[in-house]
Amino acid sequence: MSFRYAKQEKLEKIGLSGQKALGAARILIIGGGALGSAAADALVRAGVGHITIMDPDTVEIDNLHRTALFDERDIGHHKAEVLREKLSAVNNDIEIKSVLQRADASSMGAFLDVDMVVDGTDNLESRFIMNDMCIKHGIPWIYAGVLATGGNVMLVRPEGPCLRCLISDLPKPGTYPVCEETGVYGIIPQVIGRLAASEAIRYLVGSKGAKTSGSNLILLETWPPSMEAVSVPKKDDCPACSLHRFDFLEVP
Repeated sequence: MSFRYAKQEKLEKIGLSGQKALGAARILIIGGGALGSAAADALVRAGVGHITIMDPDTVEIDNLHRTALFDERDIGHHKAEVLREKLSAVNNDIEIKSVLQRADASSMGAFLDVDMVVDGTDNLESRFIMNDMCIKHGIPWIYAGVLATGGNVMLVRPEGPCLRCLISDLPKPGTYPVCEETGVYGIIPQVIGRLAASEAIRYLVGSKGAKTSGSNLILLETWPPSMEAVSVPKKDDCPACSLHRFDFLEVP
């Protein structure tokens, strides 16, 4: 038993075999802001052996109220590189790579030699691309999103149900709420990012139920606090997981 993971390995749901599975796992985190950094922090501390963080953006002062790993000295530096440096200091046994590219239909495919993708983005278009790319290549992924004081998480398996079973198409700009308009409570990305990491860990260690069919959308609200899981059915006419039509991978 590794002393670093001693208490985690004692968990019946993980054990030595689960810890070994985590150590061999490869995860791509798309987005290194509040959501992605919280997920990355939890996954590094849990012992996931290989993590790639994909984000071209730099740290800005308004990131600091909701991103625990950034401080004022990081302003102006690339988020992915800051995370690689800080998380390597947390666990230098982990291979952490930073990719300073935006994840889109033309760039993401080069980094899909992974066991799972975790969503750390802040927009639906990127998530639709992620959904199509992961289903096309047979990779499970974790959808995660926040808005105001709440958030949601869903494990998406390649066979579905998928994000397009939940949201059939990309809404027109201005027809759905975004954090730029509603604001975001600084605590919620930390909670949702870690919940996304937990769902990834459950899947990677082979938890009963995590690898079987069906998906739940986990809805969490902090103000006032509540939490529920809603079953998401697979749609027979879903363009992605049923019809295998990957509309969002069509590069203009």
